[in-house]
Amino acid sequence: MTEKAFWQELFSAATAVVQPASCLPAFLPDPSKYDAIKVVAAGKAAAAMIQCLEETWPTVKVSGFAVCPYGYERPCQKVDVISAAHPVPDENSVAAAMKALKLAAGTGPRELLLVLLSGGGSSLLCAPIDGVSLLEKQKLTADLLASGATINDINLVRSYYSRIKAGGLVSSVQEDAEVLTLAISDVVGDDVAKIASGPTVCAPPAETDVRAVLSRFDVMAPSGYFPVERRAFEGHGYHIIASADTMLSKVREFLTAQDYEVVYLGGDVVGEAREVARAHAAEMRGRAVKNSKTRLAFLSGGELTVTVKGDGLGGPNQEYLLALMASLPAGQYAGFAADTDGRDGEGGAAGAFFDADTHIRAAKENRYSEYLQRNNSYNFFNGLSCNFKGIPSFTNVNDLRVIIYRP
Repeated sequence: MTEKAFWQELFSAATAVVQPASCLPAFLPDPSKYDAIKVVAAGKAAAAMIQCLEETWPTVKVSGFAVCPYGYERPCQKVDVISAAHPVPDENSVAAAMKALKLAAGTGPRELLLVLLSGGGSSLLCAPIDGVSLLEKQKLTADLLASGATINDINLVRSYYSRIKAGGLVSSVQEDAEVLTLAISDVVGDDVAKIASGPTVCAPPAETDVRAVLSRFDVMAPSGYFPVERRAFEGHGYHIIASADTMLSKVREFLTAQDYEVVYLGGDVVGEAREVARAHAAEMRGRAVKNSKTRLAFLSGGELTVTVKGDGLGGPNQEYLLALMASLPAGQYAGFAADTDGRDGEGGAAGAFFDADTHIRAAKENRYSEYLQRNNSYNFFNGLSCNFKGIPSFTNVNDLRVIIYRP
């Protein structure tokens, strides 16, 4: 098996276990309990979740819609699929949010509002509060993304300036209705208030926390703010149906079956991609010295960030791998890092990989600093023919990183 084929097989196994078809049916309620079922699905898995719902409930009448990023559409029979922009919202994101708020307000007694969430929902449901325009919300999001802010920081700010996030979606649901949220978590720590910015979880952020984030990353706040009253909804169930832990457990099984001793570096790794890579490289070198005759596989997940200062293409996983190669001795390691949604930053790749031979070739050229300075990891790996070309995986549980030591 070629190196690329090995990584493709590993990635396929990792994402299969967190596909809606694998994790959603067991959590769906008994539809006969309700007079009507209304569905809002938002995120990278939204259309796939609706498709699974329709296959599980072939005779059940449902109404509603799904909103997913462009390119993540799937054919659905019972509800509309709206495409919108990610990670910076667009007009379709606003239209989807308005449609969701109207649907929720019309959910009455003995009716179920079924909310299906996955990574990307924060951008896809965008309802700026009065006094803040879509243009201001777009600039705010873009500035935070480029600043190196974590997704939790970004979503905290997004929620503050939103009518639908932090419980806004269910504030107008009528008494004696029910709400059930089923989520594929892309959030480190699986905090339900942070998945898609918690449209069904009443947890509005404090102004002091928002101002602290904007100050820390030197991002200007929108000019106006008119707070939205949010009502906690009592008849609400919430289940995380898949997460990074689900995916990483499967990868551990895969690597063990390939006769690797797995060294788990954590499923909740966050931070600047290149800094995390250097710390990981130091640990890998130390472990390799102690286990010089053992095949090791260093496994980690989480969500890394990049502070963009250059004009290149790439994403956190590719930048991590580039910085890691610069910090490891060439010839004994192979590595892979990708975003499980199939897209890592800008450039069109899901991530990248390298083997011992390409590592040796890259080390001889020694252009790591040049590419890191420009945040140009995509083109670095493109020159080595080591981009891991992504297609939408129709799910998202964030980063997957596997580095292999072969004595």
